[in-house]
Amino acid sequence: MKPSILTISACGIFTTGIAFAGEQHLTCPARLEPDAIQPNHLPAGWELHMLRPVYLTEGGMLHGPPEESAFLVPDNSTSRKAGKQTREMQHWSFDVPHGYTMWVYCGYGGGGATLKLFQQVTESATECTLSSQSTNGRTKEVLEFSCK
Repeated sequence: MKPSILTISACGIFTTGIAFAGEQHLTCPARLEPDAIQPNHLPAGWELHMLRPVYLTEGGMLHGPPEESAFLVPDNSTSRKAGKQTREMQHWSFDVPHGYTMWVYCGYGGGGATLKLFQQVTESATECTLSSQSTNGRTKEVLEFSCK
């Protein structure tokens, strides 16, 4: 199973999902490096600098495109803790009305994670599961989506 390929440029974020037997598997990058962020529309006289990497802190799903901010609540969630590590699973089932798309997102940088990567889910998907692993409840080491 190969993860998605993510490319970030001055024009935006482009992704290529790899699908196997009707399933789409997406893996969030564990962190974004400073050179990943390219300024597009800065106010006159301002410069944007990302001084250090930002780490993966959250993920989830949207109903409709990212600009609509229709974040979905999972149908069910489970969490299992072993020592300092926590494994979580979230599951969404959906019947997408004509004209709407489903998207996954990966959030970076801490509480509220204002920096997010988005990728559209294949149109034939009717459910997605998010698996994550974190240490000490902070940085996510692994965050993977499986949609079918």
